[in-house]
Amino acid sequence: MTSESQAPVQPVALLRPFALVDRSELARLGWSFLFFFSLLGGYFMLRPVREAVAVANGVNNIPWLFTGTFVVMILLTPVYGWVVARYPRRVFLPIVYLFFISNLLSFYFLFHFQIQAQLVTQIFFIWISVFNLFVVSVFWSFMVDIYRSSQARRLFGLIAAGGSLGAIVGPLFTATLASVIGVANLLLGASLMLSVATFCIFKLRGHSQEKDPSQRQEDDEALGGSVFEGALKVLSSRYLLLVCAIMLLHNSSATFLYNIRAHVVAQATEDFTRYTTIFGWVDFSVNVVALLLQALLTVRLVHRYGMARTMMIIPAVLLLGFGAMGAMPVLMLVIGVQVAQRSMNYGLIAPSKEMLFAPVDREIKYKSKNFIDTVIYRGSDVISGWAFRFLKDAGLSLGAISWVLMPFLALWIWVAWRLGGHYQGLHEVSVAQAHQRANQAANDAELERSLSPG
Repeated sequence: MTSESQAPVQPVALLRPFALVDRSELARLGWSFLFFFSLLGGYFMLRPVREAVAVANGVNNIPWLFTGTFVVMILLTPVYGWVVARYPRRVFLPIVYLFFISNLLSFYFLFHFQIQAQLVTQIFFIWISVFNLFVVSVFWSFMVDIYRSSQARRLFGLIAAGGSLGAIVGPLFTATLASVIGVANLLLGASLMLSVATFCIFKLRGHSQEKDPSQRQEDDEALGGSVFEGALKVLSSRYLLLVCAIMLLHNSSATFLYNIRAHVVAQATEDFTRYTTIFGWVDFSVNVVALLLQALLTVRLVHRYGMARTMMIIPAVLLLGFGAMGAMPVLMLVIGVQVAQRSMNYGLIAPSKEMLFAPVDREIKYKSKNFIDTVIYRGSDVISGWAFRFLKDAGLSLGAISWVLMPFLALWIWVAWRLGGHYQGLHEVSVAQAHQRANQAANDAELERSLSPG
């Protein structure tokens, strides 16, 4: 039987400007698009509520929330790894989604009747991070289960557009309706979106790939590796240490900015619904700008200026932003700087981060990424949160704290330059090795043909 990757594609004319979609793939693509739209739409509907919770619980308590999140993530990451290593995504995902829908309905009840309000909102803050780990992050792994690599190259861009659209619609819904329907009812809206995503899983779970055993084995291994193995891989590689330094400097500046914004918003209003509305508009703006960066600039910047100069853009922009906040830490300026920071995170740093891991081998890639995405990323939240708290308790103003960050942003520019040079060297070696393997394969095939009888 001819595999779909070898059969000629009969493209749907209406979708040709966006992707080459075979008619037989149309239904599956539609459900995948709706799945990612509903998933990110629901998540970003909830995210502004999480940000409002951080302010409403007292800005001085934010480091405690970050610490709780870090501890829970460290405890659950091995559990997550154990589950995904032993059960197919199409089996455990519907169960996990239904579990989180029940959680949302419980939170709705507790929010609506204001039962143990402070404790419940603190748990909700941490719950969002767990939700992201178990529900959002595994989406692409499920997509890999139901599409072959040849299909992925053609279709994943269009599926990603569904998620981008959901990430814009979700916070827009929150920003415009939080004051009309109330914050508690937003949880019902998010549970409805997650229910749609769950329904999509059931529609998609019957599809399976036709992969050779070696490729299927690689996909299973992609989610493996412990945090401790990843730490050893990182500590033995200068290149990965530079990647960690970039992530640490980026996330530390983001956490300081998060705390500055929380203080400024708390000074502007004490209304929880108003908090939610403000953060809804922030998320909406971030996702629109990030989408434009991904679509129009990121690849072009890397291609034209190289990885080093592209990664230097972000701290350079933030250096100007923190300098301005040092002189005038007002609400609109702080929000503007954070929109720039987060949109560059999604639009430049996230794609660049994936490119940074492209030249390293598969084992190092996944084990080190596991360590960086948990210990480095979440750990920097905790350290930076408490550092901000220390500076604030020491009597520094928000403007002065902004000035404190500027030397670290300058260090970030230098680290980005060094990392870009290492990346270029590894990339050239990787390309040379790929050419060597291709030539060797061609020579082997030619030798086999010459030795074949007749």
